[in-house]
Amino acid sequence: SMFLVVSGVVRVHVSIDRGDDLPDQHKDVDEDEDKYGQQVALLDKGDSYGEMDLFTKGASGATLVASTECRLIELTQETLDTVREKRPDVAEALQKRALSERKWFIEEAKKGHATVKRTNVRNDTLEPVFEESFVFNKVKIDSSLVVTVYDHDIVGSHDFLGKIDVDLQNLPLDTEMDSWIPLEARTEDDGEITGEIRVKVTLELDKRPRIQLPDGNTLVASVKD
Repeated sequence: SMFLVVSGVVRVHVSIDRGDDLPDQHKDVDEDEDKYGQQVALLDKGDSYGEMDLFTKGASGATLVASTECRLIELTQETLDTVREKRPDVAEALQKRALSERKWFIEEAKKGHATVKRTNVRNDTLEPVFEESFVFNKVKIDSSLVVTVYDHDIVGSHDFLGKIDVDLQNLPLDTEMDSWIPLEARTEDDGEITGEIRVKVTLELDKRPRIQLPDGNTLVASVKD
């Protein structure tokens, strides 16, 4: 089945088998990621998931976990068959988007542990200004900051507009990067992507004192005035 989120927030997890011996950067995961796999997306009102299940008639490999109380609408295989008969163009568009989304989810999951956050929606504008700040703790210097932009749809999946990929290794320490960066496609299936987004990023060292424990874990001390 395919599900449309009417209200609430849902996390999408994809499980990727990387073997028993994971690199150290993948061992620091929370309980949900250890149970369900890598979190690759957040869904809220108007988002949908499960297109791949309908078109392949098999499991997508993803697990949806409710972060809040949610209301969902289910689109069954029988309903899809009716859509195919009456509106084959709509069914074809859904199938193309499903293949693109699924490929991207898998590629993101293979990259390893990640933290997914999202901005609020800016309505009725083609030049949105978000003015929102996010803090990512315990990042790996060889990782990237990925910002993905969508056109928010009230019904159905949001339209992908482009993404940027900021390599943290190229950022100076304790200095703000303020740049306009061109949007790029996720895969060749996305077609031509235009536009750019302005982001401000600062990479800071965690200067809090640390205590090495006998069991190998590290205790970080935080002192408040």
